[in-house]
Amino acid sequence: MKYTIRPARPTDMDSIYLTGIDVWGDDSSEERYLNECRTSTKYQKGQWYCLECNSCLISSLVVYTLVMHKISAQNRFAASIAASKALYSYFLDLT
Repeated sequence: MKYTIRPARPTDMDSIYLTGIDVWGDDSSEERYLNECRTSTKYQKGQWYCLECNSCLISSLVVYTLVMHKISAQNRFAASIAASKALYSYFLDLT
């Protein structure tokens, strides 16, 4: 099995969003729920990543900056890479 972590693509996002419909959907229709996710300013601020196994999407991760001051793009990128590596390590431990 080949595991890969990569930035989420726009074509991944609906599948990613739908993983939460059972908890956050509030009995909304699928289309209404997806529209709320697609237009969410919070979701747009996150950096999204996917974990694939043999080119099949199996999990996602969103990374937000939690500090109240601005950080450089380089530090934000480094934090995202660290989170991706942690996700990858976690899933390797599960297999």
